[in-house]
Amino acid sequence: MALTKIKFLGFKDNKFSEKNGSFTAMINPESYKKNYKIDYSKVTNPGGTTEAPKYKQTGSDSLNVKIELDDTGAIPRTSENEGKTIDDMINEIKKVMYDYNSVTHEPNFVQVVWGSLLFNSRLESIDIDFKMFKPSGSPLRAEVTLGFIEYTDPDKEASEKNANSPDMTHIVTVRRGDNLPGLCYKIYKDSKYYLDVARVNSLVDIRNLEVGARLIFPPLK
Repeated sequence: MALTKIKFLGFKDNKFSEKNGSFTAMINPESYKKNYKIDYSKVTNPGGTTEAPKYKQTGSDSLNVKIELDDTGAIPRTSENEGKTIDDMINEIKKVMYDYNSVTHEPNFVQVVWGSLLFNSRLESIDIDFKMFKPSGSPLRAEVTLGFIEYTDPDKEASEKNANSPDMTHIVTVRRGDNLPGLCYKIYKDSKYYLDVARVNSLVDIRNLEVGARLIFPPLK
């Protein structure tokens, strides 16, 4: 089986449909780091006491990848990088991910692809550590750390938020282990509405829900 190398694909559009360049690493990274973030707001009472942090929003995920570039001959070249210097490869990376596009008026959107990893993103940072040099001062090796922030299509994000909105009617199929207060908390973020939901669905027994039954959760007024 041929070795699959990590790729960085550039796209002009946020639908990731109009490809605009790519870069394939010479060798795969030893690891990559993903970060998941939740933003909370801190509330300080007039008396100076601080309440428990309150959920504000789920932040964008981030990804950090470190790749090695080599011009010493120690790493076999492919047709994609044959004859290219370290500076050539860095310029190629910047063209795919960093450089300003005069047509779209922004850098490319970037899709990072490797094995099970598929990360739609925008580049946030490039850090380059030059390690070896020719007598002329030209670099022979470089370690490039790429920082990405996840990009989600605003239309898709809005659709997902609306699908979970307590201001919309929801129809839920009961699964084994479900209970009415728990389902109310999942939809309304508050379990206290379970009696209202029971009344809407004409439930006599609110403790033992029938698996497979479809329940209506009306919008909050």
